Amino acid sequence: MPQLEESHSTLHSLCVRPNVQFDSQRDDEIVLLSMRAHPVTLIPAFFNTIVFFILIFFLNFVISQLISVRSVLYINIFFIFFVFVYLWMQIVNWYFNIGLITNMQIIDVDFNILTFKEILAQNLPMWRILRLKPVGLFQVFLILEAFISKPQDRRSIASLS
Repeated sequence: MPQLEESHSTLHSLCVRPNVQFDSQRDDEIVLLSMRAHPVTLIPAFFNTIVFFILIFFLNFVISQLISVRSVLYINIFFIFFVFVYLWMQIVNWYFNIGLITNMQIIDVDFNILTFKEILAQNLPMWRILRLKPVGLFQVFLILEAFISKPQDRRSIASLS
C-alpha cells in the first residue's frame, strides 16, 4: 500500500491520514481518509440566518405598533433563540456527518438532529467502486461523488466530499 502524506485541518472536507479514532477501531487499524461535506454547503444556513435577522428587524416596526414593547421584546428573544438554534444544528450536522476509510473498513457516521446516530461499517475487501464522477456547477465547486457497493447486491452508498 502506498504511503499517504498527512494532510488535514479541522474544517477541511477531505483529510488524509487524520489524527482521529473511533469506538470500534482495532489496534492495527489506521484511518486513511476522513470525509465530510465541504464547508461551502453551510452557505445556505448562514444566508437563511441573515435573512431571518433582517426579517425580524423589519417586523419589529410593524409589530411594535400593534402590541406592547415588552411583548415585542419577548418575541425577539424567542426568534433570535430559534435562529441561533437553527444555525447551530446546521453546523453540528455538517461537522458530525462524516465518512471514514481505514485500511480495513469503510465507515459512514450520520447524526440526525443529535438524537439518532446511524453508523454503517463494512469490511473493505467486500466493497468495489462502481464509479467516480466529478459533479458541480460549471465545475466551479468540484465535488467527487463515489458510488461504492457490495458485489453481491445493488445497494450503494453515495459519499460526497
